[in-house]
Parts: sequence; structure tokens; C-alpha cells
Amino acid sequence: MIYEKNEIQISQFKEKNRGKKGRISKNDRKRQKYSNRIKKLNKENRSLRAEIRENKLKIKELKKYTDQISLMFRSKTKKTAMNRFQKLQDKIEKLPKEIASFIKKLSQDIDSTLNHIENDCIPNTNNKLEGFYKITLPRYLKKTFRTDEGLDIRLRLNRIRWTERNVLT
Repeated sequence: MIYEKNEIQISQFKEKNRGKKGRISKNDRKRQKYSNRIKKLNKENRSLRAEIRENKLKIKELKKYTDQISLMFRSKTKKTAMNRFQKLQDKIEKLPKEIASFIKKLSQDIDSTLNHIENDCIPNTNNKLEGFYKITLPRYLKKTFRTDEGLDIRLRLNRIRWTERNVLT
């Protein structure tokens, strides 16, 4: 974002700085000012590019670990999943802090999270319904529909309102 803005400003300053070729004379203050601004923005862009490279490397590393975690959950047997989890847990000191904290939290209830591998009745993810309500409904309705009891109450009230509007009036 900032990098792109700087590039646009540099091109604008270069347009304004057009004139004689070669070194800028000491008397030409306007061209010197634009030239200094261009140098400053180029320097800032170099530091931004270096920062972007570092962040891309961090993202690549985090992606590698998230792929390992997702592979653990997609395992065919619980034994292989536990082996993969153990490998991650063995090198927890070398992991990035975000991944390490996730692994520590996961280690507390790893058995229950991997139950879906052995039992076919348990889905891999059970949040399809919650995802549907999260996307389609406003906040105050999301909380109502998340429980069976809330859903029953809501449906009963809708039937009562429909009866009042269509039958009783």
C-alpha cells in the first residue's frame, strides 16, 4: 500500500523534474527539491521491499507448519495422526510462537479432536450449520439459532405471528 503510493509520488516528481539532462545546478532549487524527495522515497521503498521479503518468508514458514497440522487432521489412522502431532510437539521450541501456542493448546485435548478419524459418525468439521448462520444472519439472530432450544422458540414465535397476520385478521 505505502510502497505503491510512493511509486506514484516518485513518478509524479519525475514528471515535474523534467528538464535538462545531467547534474542539477545549485541554482535550480525546484529540481533539487524534487530530486531529494525522489531519493527519500526510493530509500523508503527499499526498506519496505526488504520488510516485504522478510514477511513473505515468515508467511511461507507458517504455511509449512499449518500444512503439517492440516495433514495431521486428514490422516487415515489415529496412530499416524498422533505420530505427526508428536513430531510437531518434539520441535515446539523451534516453532514460531503462534504455532507453538496452538500446539500447546491442542495437546490438552488431542484425543477428543482426533476422534473423527476412528469414528465415521463424527464429521471432520461440525461447523457447517454455524458457518451458514454466521454468513447469512445478523448478529442478534446468530445467537438465537445456534442452539436447538433457541431455534424451536424462534420457529414457534414465527408460526404465532403468521397465524395472527393471516388467520386472525
